[in-house]
Order: sequence, then C-alpha cells, then structure tokens
Amino acid sequence: MVQSGITKEFSNKYKNQVLCYLNDPEATIVAEQENITRSQAGIRLALKKHPNALYVIGNAPTALFELCEQILEGKGNPVGVIGVPVGFVNVIESKLKLQALTTIPYVIIRERKGGSNVAASIVNAAFTVHTINSK
Repeated sequence: MVQSGITKEFSNKYKNQVLCYLNDPEATIVAEQENITRSQAGIRLALKKHPNALYVIGNAPTALFELCEQILEGKGNPVGVIGVPVGFVNVIESKLKLQALTTIPYVIIRERKGGSNVAASIVNAAFTVHTINSK
C-alpha cells in the first residue's frame, strides 16, 4: 500500500525504485521454512538485496521489529527508516525499538497512529522539500 501512495513523478525524477517484497515468492518460501511472517521474510530479503536503502513501513509492526533486529545484527545499515505502523498489537513497542537505534535516521508517529497513507505522505513530503530546496 505504501508503494502505491508514493508519487511516481518523484521516484522517476530521482531514479528511485519503490520495492515491496511482501508478496515475493522467495519471501513466501522463507516465511514457511523459518516459521515467520511474510512481513519479516520480506524485510530479510529486502536487506539482502538493498542493505543501505530507505525503508518505509506503514503497516506491520512485525516488519519494523524485524528490520530493527536485522540492523542490530549488522545485516543492514539503512540510509533511514520511516516507521509508522498502525494498530494495537506491538505498534508502540516496535516504534520504541526503532527509536533506540541511535545510528539510523528515522521518522515515527508516536503512539498507535500511522499507516500506509501516512508513510507514503512522509516520503512524498521529503521529495517535495528536496525539490523546493534544489531550485
């Protein structure tokens, strides 16, 4: 859902791919083999392929937890993280875990607020600010 909310004009202009590995067949296999969620498996796959990318998480707190764990294990060094999962279960805890990673720039929405639309809006706002400041 985040992927569809990011303005194509910006991703084309800055030559950035917007990728999601949640439904990747390899993520499905890893999830089944390791008894983890597809969100966790998708994060692992993304980090293998793009360890220094910007990570944007708007829904699954399990994805944000996994990203933080993988960073702590030295399996990635994202340029930044937008961590705005929404809901009730483990949402606040996942955001606090991200806040504890002092070496990674991040954006969060405190408490239980967030979502894919918020995550995409943050990315679009960053592109807009960069575009304005580049003039």
